[in-house]
Order: sequence, then C-alpha cells, then structure tokens
Amino acid sequence: GFVPRLRPGVRVRVTVGRRRLTGVVVDLPASAPEGVRLKELEALVDAEPLLPPDLLELARFASDYYLAPLGEVLRAILPLDLSGWGQRRAQLTDSGALWQGAEGTAAAVVEALRLAGRLTLSELQKRLGGEDLPAVLNELARAGRLHIHDAERPGARYLSAFELTPGELAEHLDACGRSAPGRAVVEYLGALDRPSTAAELTSAVGCTPAVLRRLVERGVLRKFSQVERAVLDRHLMARKERKELVLRPDQTVAVAALVEGLETRHFHPFLLHGMTGAGKTEVYLRAVEATLAQGRTAILLVPEIALVPALARAVRDRFGDRLALLHSNLTPGEGRQEWLRIESGGASVVVGPR
Repeated sequence: GFVPRLRPGVRVRVTVGRRRLTGVVVDLPASAPEGVRLKELEALVDAEPLLPPDLLELARFASDYYLAPLGEVLRAILPLDLSGWGQRRAQLTDSGALWQGAEGTAAAVVEALRLAGRLTLSELQKRLGGEDLPAVLNELARAGRLHIHDAERPGARYLSAFELTPGELAEHLDACGRSAPGRAVVEYLGALDRPSTAAELTSAVGCTPAVLRRLVERGVLRKFSQVERAVLDRHLMARKERKELVLRPDQTVAVAALVEGLETRHFHPFLLHGMTGAGKTEVYLRAVEATLAQGRTAILLVPEIALVPALARAVRDRFGDRLALLHSNLTPGEGRQEWLRIESGGASVVVGPR
C-alpha cells in the first residue's frame, strides 16, 4: 500500500531482526538487484520527501568522492531523532492568517488553522483528507503562509507564549480600549512580527501577566505553549564592543567583485588573499549582506571547528537571529533545532566547519 506514495527522499521504517530501523528511499528501480531478498516496509515516515533531489544528488557526490557509504552520508545530513510527518505541527504566519485569496485545499487548511491555532499534520489529514494535502502544506510553507515545526519532545521545557489573533493592527488597538499597557503589547507584537513569550513581553513592555490575560479574554491575543528554544551562546565567542567599520580601498574592491558575481546568479569562484587580521571577515559579511538583500541565503564555512565561535559571533552581531550553527559540538537536541530552523526558513545564514 506504500508503493504509490514512495518517492526518493522520503523516510521509511522496516524491521531488521529485532530492531526497527529508519531508512531513506534513494531510488525506485523496476526490480530488485539479483540475489537480494526484499523486506516489507513497516511504515512510511514522511508524506513528502524530506530530502529534495538536489540534496540527494549532493549526498551521492559526497559518497562517491569520499568513498563513504551512502547511508552514512545521509545519516550525517539528517538529525537522528527527527519526527515523522504526522507528528509535526502547523500554524499560520501573520501573512497566512490575513490571506483572503486561498482556494480549494489551501483555503480549508487556512480556515482550520485560523480556528484551532495549531494542529499536527495528522490532525489536519483527518479533518481535511485529500491526497494533495502534503503538497499544499509544503507550498503554503514555501510561500510564507504557514510554519511547520517538529513535535515537542518528552522532557522539553514549555513556556507560555502569545501571538496576535488574525486581524488588522488597528482593530487590535481599538479592542484594548484605554489600556496603555495593552496597546503597548499589541504594538510590540505587531513590530516583532512573531510570537513572544510571557517573560519577553512583560520585560520589554513593562506590563504585568494580568494585562496579557485580559488581552486573551478580549480576543486580541492567543495563548499557547511552546518548547523553550536551546540557547547556543556557549558556542559563540564572548561579545565585544565593536565600532562601525569603514572599508579600506582594497576591501571595497573585493566586496564589489563579490556582489557583481552574486548578481549574475551563476557560480563564480573567488580567492580572497590576506593575512590574519587583514579584514577578510568583514568582506565575507558584506557579501552575505548583499546575498540576504536579494532574498537568498548564505553558508559560511571555516577550515576547522575551532574557528566557528569567532565567526559565529560576528555573524550574530551583524544578522541577529538569522544565524544557525551546524557542527559536531552541538548536542543532538541543538543540532535538530538548528536543522529544522534552516529547513523551515527560520535561519538564513548558516555557519559551520567545512
């Protein structure tokens, strides 16, 4: 029954001896290789490919180039404890909550999430059905209408969080009446453009938890629980006061060449030569800045893991929460968190060892 839904890039479960193992479909040959006895699949983990074709192609290249088993390469690419498709949760972004042009399955998804706030993908499947649901969810996520995140794990610490309910900012402000703290909360969340924890709101706005409760009662805010995000500051160099840097003439020439190459949207190799302390990092950061301005993403790789903390600090200071880290010193939970932030578009600059 799984065959019609099998595609390269999806994960499957199979029993091998006494163990239940997870594998990745990499090909769909017409027949089994000679002398190979096939086993029945126990479950299909993903409704849509977790690994797109270009990432599978990269995995094959790495496998061939480094003479490494393809399975080991895929194991390195994916977090080991990533949830199955149905366990993941979906919620509307502000853009999705205000969207009026949805049709068909997309309209049903938007309406269900407007009413419920958050649903697992399995819950959406039960409510709406439809073979096109996984593809529609992916399209909504790519369009910024929807955010899909991994299931909460046992032992995770939960925080109370708040977000504005669907509607115009002016309507929310009117609903606050004369409450100055309430209006301040609405204005803060409107500018923040994302949910916020109770601790963050009370600290930033200077209000009491009672103000948040009243806004929930008035239908201005929606309260929910979210898993506390792992703080990765221990992987960054300590922050130092930095002055605004003015590029030297040679740096200006280098940045201009890199930006010109970026604008062609074709591959261009560059060799940036300079001794330690010559200002190469600032050139890299200006190139990343230009990349993000084009609506694209960037990867910054260093020769070894010991060089990550300094570069990661520079990137965090420049680009804030758009930074994601990937390296072997992360805990499994930290690595899973960062992988999902990258996969969902929550991070746009990735730093790690090459």
